[in-house]
Amino acid sequence: MLLSYIAKALRSRVMGSELQTKYQRLAQEYAKLRSHVDVLKKAVTEEKSLRESLQESVREKALSLRKHVQENESLEFRNQQLSKRVEMLQDDLGSPLSRRKKKVGGGAGGPNAVDGVVGTVSGDVQTQELAAKIAQNEQLHLKVSELAHESQKSAAALQTTRAKLESDMSSFSEEMEQKEREHKTEVEAMTNNRAMLEAKLAKYSSELKSLKNTLQREQELSGRLRESSPIGLVGSERQPETGKFFTCRVR
Repeated sequence: MLLSYIAKALRSRVMGSELQTKYQRLAQEYAKLRSHVDVLKKAVTEEKSLRESLQESVREKALSLRKHVQENESLEFRNQQLSKRVEMLQDDLGSPLSRRKKKVGGGAGGPNAVDGVVGTVSGDVQTQELAAKIAQNEQLHLKVSELAHESQKSAAALQTTRAKLESDMSSFSEEMEQKEREHKTEVEAMTNNRAMLEAKLAKYSSELKSLKNTLQREQELSGRLRESSPIGLVGSERQPETGKFFTCRVR
């Protein structure tokens, strides 16, 4: 009877020590896994913020590209209008000169000298008016040419800017697609890893709870054994010199 109580007490103490050690180890592993899950959550949040930032940048570049395209189309339209205006002015400039040549040729062959003199005076006035109109038209033509040249330069600059923006947009879209593919792969890996860690956490939580209950039952059993034992245990550790586990005395 005495040996049975002693054996139960020893087993209780040994199992309690092993359970305590296993409990502490699982608690440490559980804490590490919880920390890893927090790191994964933070990484997912940062990736989401980066993706939203890239999408906003794409929208801004698209708006800028549309704006430059509209400006380019507007300048092209103005350039066409100015070109038509130059052609009209050139036609207007050529018509009076033709009429003047015809009038001068007809007056030289007339039989009446008085009519010739009057025609000459009238022709001088018309020549002065025509010269003034020619000078005015030349200035206007020069101004239109300058405007057309500036318009062409602006259109060329806008075309270059548009081509650069389209190239940048294409490169940015490719980079965005690559980032999205990488992000998707990382998110899938993180999701799978998180699911695995959560499963481990659930398993360890269950084991910790079970070990805690077992440890509590062992402690209760050890207490009941000490209360019901007919002897009092003085020591329970093995003595290396004698090989004995404990000493006891009878109550």
